[in-house]
Amino acid sequence: IFSIFFHFFFVFFLMVRRPPRSTLFPYTTLFRSQEGLVSDPFTNLNVTLSKLSGNDVAGYGVIFGSHDDTMLVVLINTKKEFIIGELTGNLFTVLQSWDDAPGLKSGYNQTNIIDITYDSGTGEFDLSFNGEWITTFRDDDAPFHTQGKYGYIVVISPMDDFPNIPVSITFKKN
Repeated sequence: IFSIFFHFFFVFFLMVRRPPRSTLFPYTTLFRSQEGLVSDPFTNLNVTLSKLSGNDVAGYGVIFGSHDDTMLVVLINTKKEFIIGELTGNLFTVLQSWDDAPGLKSGYNQTNIIDITYDSGTGEFDLSFNGEWITTFRDDDAPFHTQGKYGYIVVISPMDDFPNIPVSITFKKN
């Protein structure tokens, strides 16, 4: 369907086709893309994202620590909100509910940078948006997500006029 190439800089332009249904959120559809090896230790992920079209509250973001059909997820939307969770199969467990993030830029065609850093000494993840620290969170329940693949995730909302109006997101790994 499309190829993903990782070089020094990675640019990913996504015109989403309807993927299988998911229970991440009621009545949503997901698209996920992953790269890396399950054995890769997670230390940091820094990604630039922008939403060009689609429903303004539907989330898009990054996945990391992915292995055995489980991963951690950070989603943002165009309303300056974010959520952190664990996705196992089609079950989404909230680690931090949707919350305002003053460091995010609102609206379409706005570039936001998500930066996630893992400190193996404390077992904590630090989350920043556009260089502004937002929160620290932990993954205390097995399976742990301190290694694994990373990638991108897009939520298609029932409020999207999809496929008449495509959901378009750009991602660039820094």
